[in-house]
Amino acid sequence: MKSVILVSLIIFISIPAHAFTLSNSGRVNLPGPEVAIVVASNTCSVAGFNSAQELADMVQESVDAYWNRIPTCALELTVEGVNSSIDTSSDGLLEALTKTPIGKILVGCSDDADLFDSSSTLGVGSINTASGDRGAFLLNNRSTVFANQSQQEKLAVIAHELGHAFGLGHSGDPTALMYYAIGGKVQENLSIDDYDACSYLYPHDSPGGCSAVPVMPPGPRSGLKSFKKQSGNKTFAESNSSISLMILTLMMTLFFGCLWREYKARNLLS
Repeated sequence: MKSVILVSLIIFISIPAHAFTLSNSGRVNLPGPEVAIVVASNTCSVAGFNSAQELADMVQESVDAYWNRIPTCALELTVEGVNSSIDTSSDGLLEALTKTPIGKILVGCSDDADLFDSSSTLGVGSINTASGDRGAFLLNNRSTVFANQSQQEKLAVIAHELGHAFGLGHSGDPTALMYYAIGGKVQENLSIDDYDACSYLYPHDSPGGCSAVPVMPPGPRSGLKSFKKQSGNKTFAESNSSISLMILTLMMTLFFGCLWREYKARNLLS
């Protein structure tokens, strides 16, 4: 029996803890899983866009490449279009949130000196529920740092900030898109931690949802969410699902093996 308890403890401590966090207010999400994104009308020329529509097209490409591909998450992000009545050219994040229609996400750019006091900050995103559920993120239009990124890096930055805009905090998993520092990597894929975070906030209405996924306390740099470019060697984030499956299979094999030995020992003694 002692061996069974020991193996059970090994299984328990071997299962990896989730590293994702949510917004500072706890579990905060938009009203429904189908979320429309509106794009401000001002041209983000310093950030490298010739028109607001060009930004809108890149945002749609980003959500299709990342968040709209998670089978366990009900979230579906769609760019509604450019809103000609919204201009975020000099807004802070709170000002942009007040211009965001309830239940939607606003994307724009700004040259606000307080918001973008460093050229390394590529974008800032957040969710707000104080006066109606809505999210927003702004790109840095004070410097050309975002404009100088590769296409893949731009898509990853947009997806990261959208994660903050629909309710996610930073992740402690270095392979996650929502990791608090880009570290010079080219983030081509979401990690299992990103999957779990999205599925927790926007589960499918079925027994197969992930609504029971535990939430870790807020981690590094929780608060104002920003995406920064840092130096370092480029790596590609890879899914760790196969490794987790191998570990779980091994632990289960040991567990049932111990049960079988315990059963045989009891029969020999009886």
